[in-house]
Amino acid sequence: MQAHWPAPLYPVAALLAASAADGRLNSRWRIAASAVPWVGFGVAGAILLHMALPQTDWFGRRDPVMPLRGWPTFAEDVEASRLKAGAGWVGAFSYGGAAELLDQQASSAPIVELIERERYAALGQAPTLKGSGLVVDLARRLTADDLTPCFGAVRRLGDLYRGNAGRPGIPYTAFVVADPKVDLVKRGCRPGKDRPATADF
Repeated sequence: MQAHWPAPLYPVAALLAASAADGRLNSRWRIAASAVPWVGFGVAGAILLHMALPQTDWFGRRDPVMPLRGWPTFAEDVEASRLKAGAGWVGAFSYGGAAELLDQQASSAPIVELIERERYAALGQAPTLKGSGLVVDLARRLTADDLTPCFGAVRRLGDLYRGNAGRPGIPYTAFVVADPKVDLVKRGCRPGKDRPATADF
């Protein structure tokens, strides 16, 4: 579930809050409604504290804020792997992963989302993907078989982990790819299995 999915509920919540503020609820509901903001503040405070303090690793890999954890170190690891492989660009199979890597500014090489390139045509400035590249995605989601329809050469480089330092992280797999069989900038690379682009990190 993504954070914006409950958005249709927000107008309903606003109407209920307005009714409570206007005194249109009976006394029993008014008492319950008066407690809601304090419960909300308490829950929001606990979540923000958990997000700010990585040592509050209460959930392990099931941490609901894991998509926010460990990106600076992970981006550095991706860049080190790119340099080690001599790759000229970095590809990601999720727009969320590509955006996070770009946000860290750890690499001077182009970083591109590879599945739905048509979504980025309106940005006007197409990346230049020359030579070999480093493709990184969640280990559970990407195999060499997904890349062979798009590249003549695919080599598994190894695993990278993202998360809190000293704790089990989310495993990613890195592949060095070369000899593209498709126009990566315009068409991108659809994996072997039909899968939409995703923000899943």
